[in-house]
Amino acid sequence: MIVSQREEIYTTEMGDEIVLLDMKHGAYYGLEGATMELWKELADGPVDSAQILAKWTQLYQQSEEELTSMLDQSIQELISKKLIVVSGHDV
Repeated sequence: MIVSQREEIYTTEMGDEIVLLDMKHGAYYGLEGATMELWKELADGPVDSAQILAKWTQLYQQSEEELTSMLDQSIQELISKKLIVVSGHDV
């Protein structure tokens, strides 16, 4: 599936957290951990989630199953907050 940030979202890094401002809905969100790492992966444009998983398996010393679960949960969290757009897969 292809994942991308919505255009109306402004991002600021604050220490170990990323703070997002959703201009369309007037809401602030703080991201940490895997969800923050996912957001960083999307900074340069749409990315295939399989590419993100492949990169994470090289960077982190966790099983592919654990990383897949973390990635899926992060994608679902960002979808629920309407911060990303997903295409090419039913979510």
